[in-house]
Amino acid sequence: MGIQMMFAKNVSIAAATTPPMINMFKVYRQGIITELLNPKTALFFLSFLPQFVKTEQGSISLQMFILGSILVFTALSADLLIAVTGGTWSRRVVNQPLIQKIQNMVAGTVLIALGVQLACGDR
Repeated sequence: MGIQMMFAKNVSIAAATTPPMINMFKVYRQGIITELLNPKTALFFLSFLPQFVKTEQGSISLQMFILGSILVFTALSADLLIAVTGGTWSRRVVNQPLIQKIQNMVAGTVLIALGVQLACGDR
């Protein structure tokens, strides 16, 4: 797979079929539901945040809410930055043949390296 990827022909993404229009409210709702039902989120909040709660400084629930809110707003700002810059960069580089070739070479090299490591590793 790695060798195939390294020598694959570049395909213009703009020439590919245009994806159908997406209802952004539906995407947002799906993301919220996914995150609420994700057990990793609950485990993170239940295992990480309590170590910063001080029982002698007032309501434990309020402290957990404040710490959770800080985490959510910090993550939101980072996610927004990634989304905006990612969208901007993708529009700029999506049809650059050199960048596609470099991306294929890097991905192919990684796949080959993983295959070699898997083949040579201890069992």
